[in-house]
Formats: sequence, C-alpha cells, structure tokens
Amino acid sequence: GGPTKVIDTSIKGVQFSDSLPLLAKATRRFSLIRTLHSKDPNHDTARYLLHTGYRRDETVDHPHVGRLIAHELGTRAEGLPGCITVGGSSDAGSGHLSPELAPLRIEKIEKPLEDVSLPQGLSPSRLADREKLLHIQNGLFARTHPDEAVVHHQKAYERALAMMRSPHLKAFDIQGEKEALRKAYGEGPFGKACLMARRLVEAGVRFVEVTLADWDTHNVNFNRTKQLCAQLDPAMATLLEDLGSR
Repeated sequence: GGPTKVIDTSIKGVQFSDSLPLLAKATRRFSLIRTLHSKDPNHDTARYLLHTGYRRDETVDHPHVGRLIAHELGTRAEGLPGCITVGGSSDAGSGHLSPELAPLRIEKIEKPLEDVSLPQGLSPSRLADREKLLHIQNGLFARTHPDEAVVHHQKAYERALAMMRSPHLKAFDIQGEKEALRKAYGEGPFGKACLMARRLVEAGVRFVEVTLADWDTHNVNFNRTKQLCAQLDPAMATLLEDLGSR
C-alpha cells in the first residue's frame, strides 16, 4: 500500500519492499518464515513471548532463549558471557536460572567498554589487592549470612572482574575493521552493532542479539519505515555476507 513498491529477490516468486534492495539480493543467506505470528496485541508481553517462547505467567519467570542456548553450550570466549544483547532490551533475562546467567546488555554502542576500563590511577596490581580484600569481606559475611542471594552477589562480582580481564574485550572494538567494511555495514548505531555482533560471535560468544527499535510507526508511517529500512538493509545484508565469507 501507499508509495511502497516491490522488487524481485534472488528467490523466484519472492518479492520484497523496494526499501530492502540489498537483502533482496542476499536471500540465499537466510530463511524467510511467513508463519511466525502472535495474537498478543501488547508490545511488552509480545516481546516476552518472542524471546522466551512462553506467554507471561505470574508464577514462572522464563529465561531469554539466548541464555538457554548459552547455558546448554557454554561460551568459548574466556571472560565474556554466553549471551549478549546489543542496542535494546528484550524484556527477558535469566528467568528461573541463576541471576548471573542473565544476558549482558550493551547499550552504549559508541563506547561499549566505558564501564570496563580501570579508573585513572588504579593499576591492575592495586585492583588485585582490592579484589582480595573484597573476597575476605564477602567470605566473612557469607559465613554468617548463608543465603542464595549472597552467593549470587559474589558471582556477579566474579563475572565482572573476569570480563575486565578477558582477552576477548577487543571484540567490542570495531575500529580495527577496514573502513570499507565499516561503511558497508552503515555508520549508524545499528550498523555498528551488527559489526560488533559478528566480532563477538567470532570471539566465541554463543548468542548475540541486535535490536533496531522504533518500528511502531503509527505517525508518518511510510517515511519512518523507509528511514528504518535504510539502516536495516545494509547492516543485515552485510552481516549475512560477512558471516558467509568467514
């Protein structure tokens, strides 16, 4: 409807919007599923269903599907979690699994490691001394307060410190990629997030989710959808080609 036109894809009989010319050429790289649907009209609960496979239930908190995959397969990236979400929230976390297994959310795409770097004046050796002191204090508290929440709190610190020391932190830095490839993905946040996702998968992270938001285009729909497709098309098509070539 409206001004949107259709174009042929590389699959005979399948057509896309003319706002997705690069994905139309890359259809050999993915499966087009037309039967995925939800009768849930609410945004939050529909996102929950998409990410967990279950409708919201007040008695059960279900885990993010990426977290389940990482839980079963582990991660091959030392110090990094098995599930990372980039650029948005999925309304699903660790669910009934341990809290420290929740997906790691990366919201600052331009500076993803801003909160991982050591503060000015704090050397790795001083950090190690502080870690020993923290371990002693937490150990004393845990012995007098035996509770599951205390254990999870300790593991959260361990996870954070392990990430700070991970040899795979460079996977978050896309500046090492060739300029031509960075431009192919697109210079907006979504393109950068997709390139970061490829690097994270390459480093051994089992599941990476990238979000491009604001498709709720009730107002000025055709213009806004075209603008969103201009971000989606180069980033997703380049990601598929990049993964395929590797």
